[in-house]
Amino acid sequence: MSEASELVGGDGKPQRHSHRLLDLCVVAGLGPTRLEMLLKDLQQNGDDADTVSPEVLSVHAPPFISPQSARAGAEESSAPPGFCRSNAQPPSEAMATRKGVDLCGIPELCFPDGFHLDTEGKPDSFHFLVLTDIHGNREQGVVLRVYRELQVPQDTEPVGAYPRPRAPVAICLISKFPYYSALKDCLSCVLPELRACGQQEFERKVRVLAAQLTLVPCPPPGSLQLCFELGPIIVVLPPPEDVDTPPIDISLHLPLLCFSPSTVLQIVTCLLTERRLVFVSRDWPLLTLMTECFVYYLRPLPWRHPYIPVLASSMLDMLMAPTVFLMGCHSRHIRTVIELEELVLVDIDTGTVVFPQNPEFHAPPLPTAITEEFITSVRRLRLHPELASASLPICTGLAAVRQRDLHRRQQINSHVQRIFLQLIGSLLRDVTKYLNLKHRVFIKKDFLDSREPASQPFYISHLRTDLFHCFLKARLNDRVDAFSRWEMATRPQTPRLNAELSPTGHSSPFTSDAARTIDDHMSQEPSLATSLTSHPPADPGNTGVRVRPTVVPRCLYLPPLPSAPLDDLSVSLFYTKLVVDITRELEGVGGDDGGVRAVCLYLRGVVRLCQGQPVPALLDFQSLEKIDMDFFPLELVRQTLESMSTEQLRALQETEGLKGLLHGVLEKHWDRARPEHSVRDLELPVWPLDRQQFTALAQAAGLVSTTITADCLFDILAAGESQPPSPLHTEWSSKDQPSLQLAKERQLVKIAGLERS
Repeated sequence: MSEASELVGGDGKPQRHSHRLLDLCVVAGLGPTRLEMLLKDLQQNGDDADTVSPEVLSVHAPPFISPQSARAGAEESSAPPGFCRSNAQPPSEAMATRKGVDLCGIPELCFPDGFHLDTEGKPDSFHFLVLTDIHGNREQGVVLRVYRELQVPQDTEPVGAYPRPRAPVAICLISKFPYYSALKDCLSCVLPELRACGQQEFERKVRVLAAQLTLVPCPPPGSLQLCFELGPIIVVLPPPEDVDTPPIDISLHLPLLCFSPSTVLQIVTCLLTERRLVFVSRDWPLLTLMTECFVYYLRPLPWRHPYIPVLASSMLDMLMAPTVFLMGCHSRHIRTVIELEELVLVDIDTGTVVFPQNPEFHAPPLPTAITEEFITSVRRLRLHPELASASLPICTGLAAVRQRDLHRRQQINSHVQRIFLQLIGSLLRDVTKYLNLKHRVFIKKDFLDSREPASQPFYISHLRTDLFHCFLKARLNDRVDAFSRWEMATRPQTPRLNAELSPTGHSSPFTSDAARTIDDHMSQEPSLATSLTSHPPADPGNTGVRVRPTVVPRCLYLPPLPSAPLDDLSVSLFYTKLVVDITRELEGVGGDDGGVRAVCLYLRGVVRLCQGQPVPALLDFQSLEKIDMDFFPLELVRQTLESMSTEQLRALQETEGLKGLLHGVLEKHWDRARPEHSVRDLELPVWPLDRQQFTALAQAAGLVSTTITADCLFDILAAGESQPPSPLHTEWSSKDQPSLQLAKERQLVKIAGLERS
């Protein structure tokens, strides 16, 4: 197997180059010996011990096929990546094959309320996990807890309602992409077979499922969703909005069903001011689903603090961490939670928010107009499916029901995204007016003075957060994200040109260079990303706002997953059929649909790397670069080149069409991937400045645009003259802004430290 293909399907660096649906499968529970001891304890005492800790029973991680098992006559580089060997070794050795990932906490999270035998007929259940490594990279887990009957002697007296106690076994599918619903569907398809089969057959079915899901690629950002058939259903993988946003595979309106609009707004305010939040509920799956929704609500602001939606009972000590966090635990621990200081307790079951140490405290209020608009928009949503489908005929087939539910979920998610993007955008729209892009300075005091007094406590707290710092860095680095698209779509077009000029008629240092890039994105055919982030104007009479319709994503159906995914020939045939299907889809795309062409080229390049064909893959990436630079997988291309031998690189340089990739393209993208620098708050000094310091600070504050003007003002202030030179005086007076002139003169005097009593 080639190293290039390992970057896509093998044990590469975590959270970097995986493009497959499944990254790891862990089976947790108790081994036969410990189960026998636990069963004896249950029969003697009538109850099992609470101190039993589950363990990792097996790990199924790619690659599932070794290079030695490749078919005879095939080249080593043609072995499909992601499939080297099955993990038939003991769990301790299997865990060692998973580089960079600690599996020690997985069993506790698979059984967050402890391991207990079932004597009451509990149903099989799902819950969801978010796993974070030491670098802050997140992986998502979907856990199926299935109960299997224990083999006991026939003369054994029954315990509880069932004659045979059942032992839970947890199957945890871990992915770098939050496809919660898709992975839940996949596990649901094999659940009936897992209940009744023997232990060896159980392990085989889990291994086959893991190998099949590892074959499935994940869609890149765009308007093309991937679909594949598994059992009786079609599983759909929706694409993410952009390169910095994860895909949405849950119902974003769930918090709106549990909390009132004002309570949702209170929780969002606590997140925006970075309080220490703890969600509690009786239902484990709701913890992750609710917290994930609120993290989505903050987009494009990234939550980079500790984030653990599900805390096992043995992990409650983490709530004492002296930092900002977002965590969740079972409601049985609510008495422990309320004793901790400076926590915000969010009770999902009762729909309330409590400040345990200060019941009289409330989250700082947001601006009144923004609050009223948000509450009005939420109340207009039709969240109950019975109301929306009252006039529609029923669906008589499983596929039709799933398609209808998926379409409705995507529609509601689109509306919910628009509402919360409107909320975040309205709160931060004016920030760009107080940014000096040239000097990377944010004029904090002027921004706060422009806010209404009632909302200033919120802005004072929010401006100190990491969320706001990331927002400023994104604006200063001209990042095209959901906010920039929303801001452009809702900006009146008439005053745009005038707004980009300073009062002096020169180009303002506060003007962003990303406007042209955003215009290019807005002028293209609307993708799923732009359709979900375009918000209709609050005032129907405002015709200066551009609104784009929602675009239904196209579907690319994958070939049938191989029934023998542990066989190299079956895997190779699957990849070959997938390349053919993507090529057919690419040939059928019109010339104007650049977004779908970019997605197809990206997918075909990734699959060809999986086939061990780096040259055709690099040709696809080269063609992709000409269509959409945001899709270009720079790190994947770079490491693919580094993994190639000297002879391969020499042949690559002679390949027509790839010469530019090795020289101009990589240099261009490495320049685009320059490190982002931080932003500074503008603070007036308390000591006198020399000429150079005065000039730099005056330009950073946006008071002057040229060095000549700054030198002239410095000479005037230093000499104590009362009248400025005629050119500057004429320029100010021509704008008819005497108050602005006086304010600027006073600020300049204060900056220079030369103000006299």
